Amino acid sequence: MKYFLLFIISSILISCSSDIIYEENKAIPEGVWSVDNKLDFVVDIQSTDEAYNLFLNLRNGTEYAYSNLYIFMETVYPNGRSELDTLQFLLADKEGKWYGEGLGDIKSSSVMFRYKLLFPMTGEYQIKMEQAMRKEVLPGIWDVGLRVEKSTE
Repeated sequence: MKYFLLFIISSILISCSSDIIYEENKAIPEGVWSVDNKLDFVVDIQSTDEAYNLFLNLRNGTEYAYSNLYIFMETVYPNGRSELDTLQFLLADKEGKWYGEGLGDIKSSSVMFRYKLLFPMTGEYQIKMEQAMRKEVLPGIWDVGLRVEKSTE
């Protein structure tokens, strides 16, 4: 419970930054991400002239059995067009040391997966994520989130 509170407090403090235009984290029921649990995020983009960085926020337990996580990510544009990507996130090194921050059994990570992205049109973008690990359920995934911030470089 205290790790969950630490994650929430960290998210609130990070969201105070003026560069963050969107951040939402979704709890995974009982820390088990099922292939049926597709996560939806809706981001309202107001400018096509600015570049954005996109991050995956993740809280995983040390009981998670893999060193990586594959995610199918579908982006639905304001005009209805969509794109599907497969993303891989490394969560631990070859020796099994977790990359995330945190004490105890829960590790929090924020990994950039798009750098200086220019959205082609303004409006609401729907970003759908689902786990793609070829397992029906993934024990040890507690929260998954999306953060979009203006690129400062």
